[in-house]
Amino acid sequence: DDDQLSTTPSKVLDSGAITAGGTTTDDTLSVPPQNGGAASANGTWATTRLNGSGVFSSGFGTRVDVSAPSDGIPAFEHQGKTAQSVAEVLSGGTSASAPEIAAAAAVVLQASRLTGQHPSPDDVRSLLERTGRAVPTPPQIDQPLHVGPQLDVTAALQAVLAKAHGSRADTGAPRIVRLSVAHRQTVGGLGGSYLEDTDPGRIDLAGPGSGSSATGEGLVGPVTIGADVTGLYSRQGVSYVLRIGHHEFTSDVPAIRLTPRQMLIAAGLPVVSATDRQVSLTFEVRHGHQVLASATHKLTFGPTDGGYVESLAPVVQPVVKAGHSVQVSYDLTGVRNLSSPKLVVSGVGHWSPAMAPIFSASYTAPLTGLRGKVTVPAGAFVAGGGIYGIGILENPTGSRKGGPLYGEFASIRVDGGAPSQRPAAPTLAAKTSGKFGHLLEINRAAPQFSVHYDVSKVEGAAGTLLEFSAPGPNLYHSYNMVSNQNGTTRDHDGVDGPATLDRSLKGTRGTVTLDALALKLPSSIAYDLRVFAVDEHGRIVGQASPTSLLGFDDGLAPDGTNLTNFAIVPGGTSVVAVESPTGEGSVYDYNAATGTYGRKLTSDPAYGSI
Repeated sequence: DDDQLSTTPSKVLDSGAITAGGTTTDDTLSVPPQNGGAASANGTWATTRLNGSGVFSSGFGTRVDVSAPSDGIPAFEHQGKTAQSVAEVLSGGTSASAPEIAAAAAVVLQASRLTGQHPSPDDVRSLLERTGRAVPTPPQIDQPLHVGPQLDVTAALQAVLAKAHGSRADTGAPRIVRLSVAHRQTVGGLGGSYLEDTDPGRIDLAGPGSGSSATGEGLVGPVTIGADVTGLYSRQGVSYVLRIGHHEFTSDVPAIRLTPRQMLIAAGLPVVSATDRQVSLTFEVRHGHQVLASATHKLTFGPTDGGYVESLAPVVQPVVKAGHSVQVSYDLTGVRNLSSPKLVVSGVGHWSPAMAPIFSASYTAPLTGLRGKVTVPAGAFVAGGGIYGIGILENPTGSRKGGPLYGEFASIRVDGGAPSQRPAAPTLAAKTSGKFGHLLEINRAAPQFSVHYDVSKVEGAAGTLLEFSAPGPNLYHSYNMVSNQNGTTRDHDGVDGPATLDRSLKGTRGTVTLDALALKLPSSIAYDLRVFAVDEHGRIVGQASPTSLLGFDDGLAPDGTNLTNFAIVPGGTSVVAVESPTGEGSVYDYNAATGTYGRKLTSDPAYGSI
């Protein structure tokens, strides 16, 4: 219960409820389609801040049972005071996936009751888990992110019916009851904001938008053909094939994602065209060479001049060893409004201008051609292990507001050791209480606190380094002030606010008592505290620990009141105004040197008298 302002993993007990995870719906950031290979055709990944809509929208861990799509989900939202007034919005996070899972549970319960079965809550949860599809972890992440298998409502319902009939033959042979078409079209956020408002018979390559405002993003947005297959009671040995002309595209799940360019080329049609083109496709369910079910569909592709506004992310390996350079491939063919483009490497932690605020470039290189390869030196990752972003600065002054115009970014992790080489977060306690936890608030009148630390499980550890982050909260109201989360160096990348200070601690585990005033910590602000293991020479080994939060107040307002205003006079008598929960206003003397309140100068009991 004390970890809400800490980055330490939460411990969630099993209450018997279904714990919901979130997945991306049609991601192009974990492994962009232009990377090539099997993984680039996968649009579903565990949700992180590096993919999908680029937000923290899912938990992960052993207590997460099952997941559902959690970004860009169409939903209705009540508008105004009447229940009949609603607007369509795009919902996200587990706020979207949890009701999807609840709906799936309702389907399972209803189908069970209609077939004379009475499953318990545990039975429903187990069934959804068992029939779901495994969700991969993005390759840039250094540990498995278990968000639970993604819902497969058809498979869950098939399992209910199979149990009711007792014989698979009673419910018919495999068949494709529906083919769905989803066309991803980026609308902003450097790939993080997108629509899939798709006419299942027509793919718009010139939009989103129309006329002079058409972005052309439809040309580079992948198209997913999904099959709803019934009567398939075992996935073992089953594959799914999309045939276009003489070309076959294969998947191990009943959804196949291709770019418009791939589909048109497979059909022997030109990509750039002023007129419509039609592609015939066949979706097949196979067991070995045997076709169990098939369905055909015709797709019309609209005109395109081959241009689009937002450059795709460069192609780069997802992980690079510390101290190594990395080769980056890029292709700006067709990108509009280019002017003096540059390859850009972000600072650690702030990997994208759109999805990681306080963005700054730690390395740039001019691009002399529309396509090519650039070697990024190891020195570009001077801040050590962690997540960086690599993208294209298309035009230094090309945006509507006159600022820099960026394309999409690819994330890359500089390997800083395995999570097993990450110590636990330090825990904090006030000197008077002795109760250790991940959140502590002290003040200038009682500035002493204790820190318990343990880095003994990190290989090569001989000592401990305690780090106090830059002060927070920041302008984005964030209390997480560490840039290189789980990094391999002190937090000082030369760009962002560095850590305030660090202190060497004795041994690899123990408890130390510190004094915030003696440390000369600025007060009325908060700090993230974390520890590193160091070797016998004082060099950092392994990763940084998660953080705990220390709040350092000047002085607590008396009698449960809230501070509303102040006039601080350096070296003289200061005054502060406070307000009680009942609205009474008061003014006190205040000692700014000690953070203590003195005599009450005046007060008024009337509500709002402040």
